[in-house]
Amino acid sequence: MKRIALTFGTLILAAALFFTGTYTSIELVAYRDTFYQKQYEKNRVVEATGISEEELMRITDEMQLFLQGKRDNFNIIAVVNGTEQSVFTQNEQSHMMDVQQLFIRYRTVRNFAVVVILCCAVFLIFRRFRVTVIRMFRNAAIIVLSCFAILAVCGLFFFEPMFLAFHHIFFSNMNWTFSIYESVLINMLPESFFIACAVRIAIYNIIFLSVTAVGFGIVLGTVKNKQIREIL
Repeated sequence: MKRIALTFGTLILAAALFFTGTYTSIELVAYRDTFYQKQYEKNRVVEATGISEEELMRITDEMQLFLQGKRDNFNIIAVVNGTEQSVFTQNEQSHMMDVQQLFIRYRTVRNFAVVVILCCAVFLIFRRFRVTVIRMFRNAAIIVLSCFAILAVCGLFFFEPMFLAFHHIFFSNMNWTFSIYESVLINMLPESFFIACAVRIAIYNIIFLSVTAVGFGIVLGTVKNKQIREIL
């Protein structure tokens, strides 16, 4: 019974680490202006959209506010090919409303996951639970790190099918299919942009989980050695 409880607790903690690491990594990428600027230059977005770099960065700021829930709609006005107009079509705006809801819900799950992690960490105060909780943190980080490594390898070879599957799972309508010849959104954020996002998110997660696994592994060894010395 005790083993089952420990296994269940480790899996819960693993889920909490997964959601915490993943969404925090997404935030580090999605709200970093320098990342967008480099991607716009690399993908020649100014030429593809007819929007100046200054306007692109202003649009990006509005996008970020929208994803954080600080802007009510995605009807952004900007100068496109010398004319001030609404940048995105109704379908693009509708899709981004769905994306916003996904961001907000995932943020809520991440915040709950952080609470779970903190609650588990509280038990480190109590000597009788210390070794068990440290081992749970270490094992949970190793589990998530292994899963993430598998996802990263799959993404390396099957990014497009996984990207399409993600959209089919999380978006109930088909308003996310756009033509590269007509859509400003798809020209601003092409597939290469999302590949760059995925790479950075994977790197941030792997660093976070590796530090957690190694850190708690070292602490576990230190605590156990201390207990042995006390017994002797």
